[in-house]
Order: sequence, then C-alpha cells, then structure tokens
Amino acid sequence: MSEKAVLECQQKFEGLFKHNPEAAAYVGPDYRILDVNPRFVDLFGYSLKEIRGKSLLETIVPEDRKEEGKKLDENAKEGYVHCDTVRKRKDGSLVPMSVSAAPIIVDGKLTGSMGTYQDISELKKAEEALKASNEKLRVVGSLTRHDIRNKLAGLNGYIFLLRRKLNNDDEVLGNLKEMELVSDQILRILEFLRFYEQLGAEKLTNVDVEKCVSEAASLFSDLSKVRIVNECHGLSVQADSLLTQVFYNLIDNSLKHGEKVTEIKICCRSDEPNLLDLIYEDDGVGVPEEMRANLFKEGHGKGTGYGLYLTKKICETYGWKVRETGKHGEGARFVMTMPKAAQNHELRIDQHLRLQDH
Repeated sequence: MSEKAVLECQQKFEGLFKHNPEAAAYVGPDYRILDVNPRFVDLFGYSLKEIRGKSLLETIVPEDRKEEGKKLDENAKEGYVHCDTVRKRKDGSLVPMSVSAAPIIVDGKLTGSMGTYQDISELKKAEEALKASNEKLRVVGSLTRHDIRNKLAGLNGYIFLLRRKLNNDDEVLGNLKEMELVSDQILRILEFLRFYEQLGAEKLTNVDVEKCVSEAASLFSDLSKVRIVNECHGLSVQADSLLTQVFYNLIDNSLKHGEKVTEIKICCRSDEPNLLDLIYEDDGVGVPEEMRANLFKEGHGKGTGYGLYLTKKICETYGWKVRETGKHGEGARFVMTMPKAAQNHELRIDQHLRLQDH
C-alpha cells in the first residue's frame, strides 16, 4: 500500500472515530488507551489528557466487573464481541451500557482494538417499567380468574340443586343445561387467558415430545374408544411446558368436532434437510372447507374459538409454523413445521428419524 493510500485510510479512520455518535475508545495491544472520541469524554467525564495511557479496567470498569472486562479485552483480539453490562463514570456513578469491541488489524498485525459504549439507561428503565406492568397484570389476572372460578363453582352448585328439585320439568332442565354450557365456556376462556399469559415466559429447552403427548392424553377421561398412536419415541424438540397444552388442544378438538374419531396419530417427517414436520392427525370427519380459512383465528370455531388460536400462538413462540392439511371426510391433519437448529436436539431428531426408517 502506498504512503498516500495509508494516509487516506488513516484520515478516514480518524474521521469515523471522532464523529462516531457512540462513545469510542482506541486502545493498544497492551490495552492502554491511545485515544477517545468526544462522545466518550461527554459520557464518562474523562478528558483525553486524563485517561490516555491508562487501561479501561482501571478507569471505567467497576470492581465487581473486572473479570468480565478482562475477558472482553482478550476476546476482542480475536474478533467482534458484544455484551450489555455496567460501566463507571469519573464521578463514580454506574451506568448500564451496551459494550462492543473489535480488533484493529494493519498489514496482518494486531495494532490494538476499538471499543464503543452506548448508554442504555432509558432502555433498562423501560424494560423494568414493562416488567412491573406485566407483573401487575399477571397478579390482577390471577386474582380475577380465581374469583370468577369461585363464583362459577357457586353457580354450578345452584344449578345442581335446581336440577334435583325440578327434575320433572323438561323446559327448566333444558335451560339449566344451557347455563352449564355457558359456565363451561367461561372456564375455558379463563384457561385460555392463563395459558396465554405464559407465552414466552419460559426459556426454550429440549422437550420430550412422546412424554408431552402422553401427558396431554392422560388429562382426558373419555379416550377409552380412541386409540392414540404415539410414534415420537426418542424425539426431542426446542419448546417449553406449553407443548403439552398444544397436544391437549388438538386432542380436545378431535374429540369435540371429529364426530367419529377412533384413532389419533402423532409422528414426524423430514422431507427437507433443514426442516422437521411434527404431524398430528385423526380419522374423524375433518375440517369443512368453509371453516379452513379462519381455523386459527381468535374467536372462530364451534366452541370458544380459542383452542386452535392458542395452539398457533404457542407454535409461533417456538418459531414454528402450523397448518391444517387434512381432507374433509377423511380426518383432520395438523402439521407443525420447525427448523432443525444445529444444537443437541438436532441429533435426537436425526436419530429418531433413522429409527423410523428401520
């Protein structure tokens, strides 16, 4: 590279460095500060004269973050690094910051690294405010649901007493039956709210699909005439505890609307290299064509309209897509498509598929 080209590169670097909207520090291979930009001076309160030649560790890194700071410095020699942490101003005040660092290589040699610092105090305040608001909503929702459940229990008790007292009046008994159905729908809506509140609350982990299907099926007392074919032995996917609710909703949908269901089958297929299809199907009457377009929409359906809507939302939380591909008259078929991410559970998926092939 010519001297002129080197000079031009240096001027561009200095221009970008000085006018960077984020605070920036340029340190040498020994982690000693060579330069800081005006935004750094504004954010931390140190002038270049005060801080030049010192290390970032002894100036802006709090005592309890020293090890973190050392690792950040060391990793920045290898490539770009980033973390959200806390840094210290000259006056000793602590500030939440987003810190990024990257090496500076000249002619194949490490000449230092540059770190940038973004004050994320307002973002953290907003996160805390949102967290507090969500907690209030959770508590209010929980108490409200509990109170409504108690009131419904009392209502159902009165319905039971009236049925015994007026068991010869068919019209009254019919009205009481309708009241019970409304009460049951209210309970289902409360359950939907409870599960909806949990969406995204758990960290996704490797979840045993076979176990989730079995747990969901065990919640039904009327499955004696329905055969469950669970072909998910050894299959583990990225999900959370709500996966059991997904299968519960699908089984419930089959029992209520399938009319002639005698078998429910859950299996998986992998027709594309990076995708896995988790398939739920029954041998009932299937989904009428006129209902298919709105099948997963909130409030649609013959019941409360929340079961399949919740199923779709749970799948979206996992990064999955769900669709219904059955034929009316031949049964319902729900396909949940997910990426085969390069993690431990991919091995389990592949092993499961190989076992199926054999």
